[in-house]
Amino acid sequence: MKALEAWFLADSQAMNAWLKIDDFHEPQPEATPDKPWERLKQIASEHGKRGPGASKVAFTQKLLKHWGFSIARAAQHAACPSAKELADYFRAAALTPPPSLPPPP
Repeated sequence: MKALEAWFLADSQAMNAWLKIDDFHEPQPEATPDKPWERLKQIASEHGKRGPGASKVAFTQKLLKHWGFSIARAAQHAACPSAKELADYFRAAALTPPPSLPPPP
């Protein structure tokens, strides 16, 4: 899934926590030359850090649990409209009251 990994790149705070740096910024997270997963590997290598590993699921769990990934922060990235679209969808859904259930017979 390309979008999810692009969202990781868009959340500079989570990326900083993973890489243990304080100046990460990916200018175009949805327009990486290669797939975002490959970009994550490249970034780790550039910073002398361990890469995301072979399992996208395991990396996602770590990014959520240990490095604080937030779709809301990713949505604030000017070049990540898909994250904003998802965050807006969830905000709208939270404001929509649930449908009424019919009374029991």
